[in-house]
Amino acid sequence: MILSGVFDNQNGYAEVEKDLKERFSVEYLSELGQLKVFDDFEVKPGYAHCMYHGKLKEGVVLTELEIAMICDSGYSFFGGHSNLYGDGRFEVKIWTD
Repeated sequence: MILSGVFDNQNGYAEVEKDLKERFSVEYLSELGQLKVFDDFEVKPGYAHCMYHGKLKEGVVLTELEIAMICDSGYSFFGGHSNLYGDGRFEVKIWTD
């Protein structure tokens, strides 16, 4: 999945964020992090990007956009891409400045 950046069309991002906060009973996306929804979470910073790898905890169902928003603690990134595999493993690349 190609992720739209902060300057691209963000239709629905605020609604997705609101839904995540309500579903997991948190005030901020940063509260979700690896403790509530991820296993084997890893961040690899690089030049103008960050790579996130991990696995969803058993029973947690998220979309690729939701995973990216949790990894980035919001949606103020410049774009990126993601993959979510059938076993719950994921990889997300977020472009930064």
